[in-house]
Amino acid sequence: MLIVQQVSRTFGKQEAVKDLTFSLQEGEIFGLLGPNGAGKTTTIKMITGMLRLSSGQITLDGVDIEKDPVNVKQQIGYVPDRPVVFDRLTGREFIDFMGKLHQVRDAFSQVIPYAKLFEMDDLIDRPIKGYSHGNKQKIVVLSQISFSPKLLILDEPTVGLDPKSAKTLRVVSTVA
Repeated sequence: MLIVQQVSRTFGKQEAVKDLTFSLQEGEIFGLLGPNGAGKTTTIKMITGMLRLSSGQITLDGVDIEKDPVNVKQQIGYVPDRPVVFDRLTGREFIDFMGKLHQVRDAFSQVIPYAKLFEMDDLIDRPIKGYSHGNKQKIVVLSQISFSPKLLILDEPTVGLDPKSAKTLRVVSTVA
């Protein structure tokens, strides 16, 4: 499903990623491990199309990320390490807004069981500006699984989550 072939990324003379090659099959869970500065987030940003490759090729279901970026981006759910939300929206409104970007009507209805698992029932109709960091992270996760992406990328998703929510995230990300 995802093929990363001899991908490299340089910033000036600094080599952030060098000749990285791996592939993922549908349903497979894959993790990038390494110390700070190892190129994990750079790799994620290349896969999501947020950062151009210096060399190599990335394809999702045979579609080249650089030749057809809009098509590929429509199939990827991405949860960054710092949640990006619209604070004036409620959780439900944010999830539905993000779903509309992927042509999903009433996206919130797609994630009701997961919202319950995350114990977001009491917060979902409140403005996000009052949410903790962990609850903002949960809303971003829910918004990304609402459109059933082919590939779900989580960049340090448990930062700010309590242990129970971190465990729930593992369940949600494998089922969704």
